[in-house]
Formats: sequence, C-alpha cells, structure tokens
Amino acid sequence: ANGLSGASGLVAGTGLIIPEKGSNFRNSADTFRPYDPQAAIGDTQPGAPKPPKQSNKCGVFGQILVTLVAVAVTNGAPHL
Repeated sequence: ANGLSGASGLVAGTGLIIPEKGSNFRNSADTFRPYDPQAAIGDTQPGAPKPPKQSNKCGVFGQILVTLVAVAVTNGAPHL
C-alpha cells in the first residue's frame, strides 16, 4: 500500500497508508484450528509427577568439582 520494501527505512514525518482489511484473513482446513483447552492445559489426571530427563552433559565435570570442593573444605577447616 505504501510502496516500501522490508529494507527501506522510515523517515520521521512520512505519511503511511494503513489498509482497512488484511488481504488474507480466511480460514481453511489447513489454517483453522478450534481452541482445545485440553491441549493447552495438558494432562490433569492425578498421579506421580514424571521425573525430569537426566542429562549427563556435566556429569564428569560435576564430580570433579564436588571432589575439589570437598578436599578444599576438609583441608581448610580448622581442627577443634
């Protein structure tokens, strides 16, 4: 409607034409999906929560870090 491309910059004071309607507001079997509250909420049945997925990305690093902290605390603690 204004002859601008996505790369054009806007200049302050330039008048813009705003169309009254969009050009493609049609629903079809491919675009229209009725609201489904069950899909939005998810499973509401009582039961034990699912455990989070375990990730071993920092397993070795974490074990080394815990060991270093334990050694530092043990060696640096005053003996009573």
